[in-house]
Amino acid sequence: MLVAWKDTREARWAIADSLPFLKKATKVTVAAIATSEAVADTRASLTEVVDWLAHHGVTAESRLVQPIKADAPQLMDLADELKTTLIIAGAYGYQRQRQWIWGGITAELLAGDRCALLSH
Repeated sequence: MLVAWKDTREARWAIADSLPFLKKATKVTVAAIATSEAVADTRASLTEVVDWLAHHGVTAESRLVQPIKADAPQLMDLADELKTTLIIAGAYGYQRQRQWIWGGITAELLAGDRCALLSH
């Protein structure tokens, strides 16, 4: 399983909501996409998540990646690399007009070819 991590309320809810699935997984990777300016903070945040999961009986590894394309396609590529079919992520809701103009990772994950557990 791939957990798409960003230190937000929605991502925390997604991990908590998916805990029963995570406990049954054979491999869990918590991944975050971070610019070079945010690497230290993001790495610390990833460590906290992996430790929290361990406290709940889930063995997970962290993965910090540099942004090379839009977030959703990059997460899909990482899921391909890890050979996972489930992506867990926090979901964001926006006004319909803003979503239509700018798009969004939530919509892209839902439209993808993988199962996505999104929590909002």
